[in-house]
Amino acid sequence: MTQIKTEIHALLPEIILLRRQLHQNPELSLEEYQTADCIEAHLDALSIPHRRVAPTGVVADLIVNPDYPTTAIRAEIDALPIADEKAVPYASRTPGVSHACGHDGITALTLGLARLLSAHRDALSTNIRFLFEPAEETGRGARLLIDGGALESPKPDQLIIFHFANSEPFGMEIQREASTATVAGLKIEVTGSSGHWAESSLGNSAVSAAASLLCAIEGLNATAVTQKPFIIGFGTISGGVKSNVIPDTCAMEGTLRAFTESDFDLLFSSIRRMAENTEKRTGTQIRVSLSHRTPAVINDPRLIQKGCDAGRAVFGGRCVLSGSPFLVGDNAGWYFKDIPGLRIVFFAAQDTAPNYPIHHPKFDFNEGIFGPALEMLYRMLLSL
Repeated sequence: MTQIKTEIHALLPEIILLRRQLHQNPELSLEEYQTADCIEAHLDALSIPHRRVAPTGVVADLIVNPDYPTTAIRAEIDALPIADEKAVPYASRTPGVSHACGHDGITALTLGLARLLSAHRDALSTNIRFLFEPAEETGRGARLLIDGGALESPKPDQLIIFHFANSEPFGMEIQREASTATVAGLKIEVTGSSGHWAESSLGNSAVSAAASLLCAIEGLNATAVTQKPFIIGFGTISGGVKSNVIPDTCAMEGTLRAFTESDFDLLFSSIRRMAENTEKRTGTQIRVSLSHRTPAVINDPRLIQKGCDAGRAVFGGRCVLSGSPFLVGDNAGWYFKDIPGLRIVFFAAQDTAPNYPIHHPKFDFNEGIFGPALEMLYRMLLSL
């Protein structure tokens, strides 16, 4: 591995430069045309065949031996509608858009991995399929790639995905079972009847009914009995047109997140039941709906062991096998329903600058993680 470490060290400036170029030029979901062009240019330089799937997804195959199994590696490529507030030379040049979730780093590291694997393909016992996924942030990318045949001809035998977090110093973590939650958008629309507040008995406030229902639903966070942790939260509420007019409409949008399908269904049933009770009590009409439901990412036991073995060889005791999953969502759950997979989290807290969480306008991570992460992924792929 001494020679590989030397090669990885030599690759790091290229990976960091690419990451910063992507960071400066973020593109929103399904608008990642320049990003996809950049990815394809790097693949062309490595003579790795590729094709577009959907408008901005890229699927590439590094074929070692047609008789070998295939391992898929997913990299998200989209950015978020969040202004970049970091005072760094590589800050976003696109107003109101930034890579606040680390997808720039994931894409850059995956292309660095492609270069390393291409140079050492004779050491592999697996073919590699790279899935450069658009629109992960909107929950659509995985289905777009699947519908475009990304898991066909041949169907991958296994999948690896990874992410960066800055909540801990250098290290990595793998969850024993569920790594992410089953997640869906939750929308509640309340319809009442309008009127003047001076004659309140003649109207029916949709805002009052919505407020009552919101408090009841969020109370489930403390009272519901489930197999594993969950969260229900609302991010927006909007209703009414004027302070002295009884509001006849109100809409609330939020999220429902649970680690098991049974817990998710139980909680949604409770929400619907609460909505029905509120309808009867207030005389309003209430519509409850879900959107963009994605399955949980459940790690495969064999790949957990392979990942931990490779991780401990690189990170030592900083490679953690955890029983505490994240209540984040990832549409990669759709891949995991079809093929066994593994989700890895690489920790990369910055040494001096404050560490802001993902989706924060000042989110960033320590680029020093690229070397250890690249070595870990390379070691794991050699073992497959």
